[in-house]
Amino acid sequence: MHGVPARLQTREDYERIHAAALRGEVDRRVVIRHLEGLLSGRWDYQFDRYLDEGETPDGEAPEYIVLEQEDGRRRQERRAFAQGATIEILGYSEGDVLAKITELQEA
Repeated sequence: MHGVPARLQTREDYERIHAAALRGEVDRRVVIRHLEGLLSGRWDYQFDRYLDEGETPDGEAPEYIVLEQEDGRRRQERRAFAQGATIEILGYSEGDVLAKITELQEA
């Protein structure tokens, strides 16, 4: 392998770069960033409700975010699991990915 491919599309791609990083053939930090991307990509924001002027959100980021619309209304969105997230498609759990990251950090 000559480094980490620009696009990782399959579980086998992730397994291959993980193994290569453990062998010292590719930069572990790059592989960890790809794995962290799987974790962050599992979240999406969905419309929750509009906030009145001066009203505070129901919680803090990252659970809730507020978006200002062009018409001045403030839209509260709530973080939710993204259906069809890459981590889900590849068949990894959060624990699987965290274990791989830990393994690379400790190697």
